[in-house]
Amino acid sequence: MNAILEEINRDISRIKVSLHARQMDALSKLYNLLLNNHEIKGIIRMPTGSGKTRLITAFLLLLKKTKNIDKGDIILFLTPRQGIK
Repeated sequence: MNAILEEINRDISRIKVSLHARQMDALSKLYNLLLNNHEIKGIIRMPTGSGKTRLITAFLLLLKKTKNIDKGDIILFLTPRQGIK
């Protein structure tokens, strides 16, 4: 698993971005949830500027590399335009 996570981090770094240790930990936890539950529904709640978009991008790359998503699968990723108060 760690080898795949490091490969994802290298893929992301090609676009001049990389994951921090806490994001790698969250990515691993998300992936383990998927493996144990076969689906994930929920909200990722992290502080502003902590890299939620980067984390989700890495998660989608991980799903693609591990063949957990196919070309026809639909993924819905929503972000609010304004902060929720």
